[in-house]
Amino acid sequence: MQMMSEGMRERLRWSGCGLIAGLVLGLILGWMFHGIIGAAFKVGIVLLFVLPFVAAVIFWMSSRRGGRGSETSSVQEASWRDLGGRGRNQP
Repeated sequence: MQMMSEGMRERLRWSGCGLIAGLVLGLILGWMFHGIIGAAFKVGIVLLFVLPFVAAVIFWMSSRRGGRGSETSSVQEASWRDLGGRGRNQP
């Protein structure tokens, strides 16, 4: 069984200290910013549910406004032409 060298023991000790420092720093920063991230998440969820209704209302309002009369319609009526008696029963 080999004994760990002094350099390996020192490296392991500093790695453990870095891990502990990183966890503590992450916990502190997470605690500080949890309100901002929570608020952004709540706003995102509300927008996810509200935007389809807003889009539907906007579409409904624009379609109601466009169908009031022929003065706002962009479709022109066709004029029919008689093609010289085709399809008629003439004596």
